[in-house]
Amino acid sequence: MDVEFGSRRLRQRYERSAEAIRAWGPDVGRRYIQRVEALFAADRIQDLYQVRAFDLHPLTGDRDGQYAMRLTGQMRLISTIDGDRHVTVEEVVDYHDWHANPTDRV
Repeated sequence: MDVEFGSRRLRQRYERSAEAIRAWGPDVGRRYIQRVEALFAADRIQDLYQVRAFDLHPLTGDRDGQYAMRLTGQMRLISTIDGDRHVTVEEVVDYHDWHANPTDRV
């Protein structure tokens, strides 16, 4: 699949695991890298829906057009999906915080 990053920081955190772990801690950092690797490895977006642990689902409201993928209990990888084979990694968020303060995002 064609994967892009919404920011240079997100790309760096994927390419350098130590940065991801420093930013989000070991559990979220490792899962972020695993999920991005899964995006690269997938042939189509539909393949990701088959992995229950990913909990890939569309968002609504002010996030209409974006999708969330579970990293840990409350941390999500947010992406935008364009077509069947293109995804842009947008951000990593604590979904409790994003509901409370939607302008303060990672």
